[in-house]
Amino acid sequence: MIDVRILIAGAACLALIQGARAQSVPAELVKARGAFAAAVTANNEKAAADLSAFPLINRVDQEKPAIPRSEFRGLFKTYREVGKCLASDRLEPEKTPQDKKTGNWLVDCGGNLVLFGQKNGRWLHIGYENVNE
Repeated sequence: MIDVRILIAGAACLALIQGARAQSVPAELVKARGAFAAAVTANNEKAAADLSAFPLINRVDQEKPAIPRSEFRGLFKTYREVGKCLASDRLEPEKTPQDKKTGNWLVDCGGNLVLFGQKNGRWLHIGYENVNE
């Protein structure tokens, strides 16, 4: 039996790929984000972790600046709460406060920023920032 969540995530990924082409988002990034979002939607923490570069950047007030794999479960719970957004909202280039591009990209889920970047030539989930605090 086919899992409906996987079908929905696949359709969202296809729509994102088509939209991303028009916005100059790297195709490999779109695929990586789609796979990460599908893992979150399917509640597959291991698959999401395999698509991540640890330690993850953690920009949250009064928390450690990095999240090791051993502490990913707590962050994964947050991702489950914003899973629909993670799968469907647009990718944006990350910029510094000086409005300079970093080379990283993000999905803004109501102030929960999920970051993606290249590590060893591969697009991966690289961090999290909460701008609501």
